[in-house]
Amino acid sequence: MHNHESHLSQKTATTSSTRMKRIKSSDTHSQKKQRKRTSNTNHAHGANGRPVVLANVRYSVDIVALKEYAATDEAGRTKASSNENDVKSGFTERQLIELFLKHVVPSAGGDCICTVSYTRSEIGQALVEAGFIDGARLYADVWPSCVTQLSKKLRSLALGKFYVEMDDRDAFHKLLQARTQTMKQRL
Repeated sequence: MHNHESHLSQKTATTSSTRMKRIKSSDTHSQKKQRKRTSNTNHAHGANGRPVVLANVRYSVDIVALKEYAATDEAGRTKASSNENDVKSGFTERQLIELFLKHVVPSAGGDCICTVSYTRSEIGQALVEAGFIDGARLYADVWPSCVTQLSKKLRSLALGKFYVEMDDRDAFHKLLQARTQTMKQRL
């Protein structure tokens, strides 16, 4: 019996030490999260008061194409968004282009460069700071300082000379349909 009791006490001691290691391990993880939260607050703050997560992202913009379109009658009469809840709906495409171009500067090479910094939304920032998530979607710090804040047509004009937009609505479903072997299953 004594041998059996000794074996049980060893097993309990092992289990207890494993639990202690797990507790210590989770404390270390918690401490890392706390350091991460503290370090995030040391970043420069954007115009919206939240920390800048991604600073000074630069990309080329075709200012000539935007200015040519802005000079047309169509740009002067077309709303920048048909969605009344969208901030762009209060502007024509010409007005939106003019606002956007205030954030674009000529470079030494002759191209025009847009430089953007990104922050998280208010809720995203709060969730990161509370340690619930590690990251959240980023948004341009100032509106409309980023080409992603323009309509698809205006983005195409601004970037078409330099980049190809691969934004495809419902891309996952289209991929599945393309990978499906039989026509009956595709429908």
